[in-house]
Amino acid sequence: MCLASYTNNLYRLEQLDNTFSWEAVNQVNTPPGTFYGQAVVTDNGSHMYLFGGMANATNNQMVGLQYYQFAFDTNTWTAPTTNTNSTGNFTIPLNRKLFSANYDSSNNKVYIYGGSLNESAI
Repeated sequence: MCLASYTNNLYRLEQLDNTFSWEAVNQVNTPPGTFYGQAVVTDNGSHMYLFGGMANATNNQMVGLQYYQFAFDTNTWTAPTTNTNSTGNFTIPLNRKLFSANYDSSNNKVYIYGGSLNESAI
């Protein structure tokens, strides 16, 4: 059995003239620690979206794709308000790991492709 260590640390890597500088980013509130998720930043750099991955609450659970929005101006995270419709069916894809996520700035859309579903969803 492999035990995972889930973290919710956020770091920024800045390229300087001849080197790079790492800095921990302050988070007013943090999402659950996760691994195997994907993050994309909007074209104007105001927000970052974190999609999927495994966390203590979602590992081996059949749940909707977890996603969170980080606002760089307030250093706060927000989550969606609902993942199911009135009949209890998921309105978004199932949570996954090891997938691709890309931001299309010309259409202001994020595309999620492939990945591996939790073992309970198979």
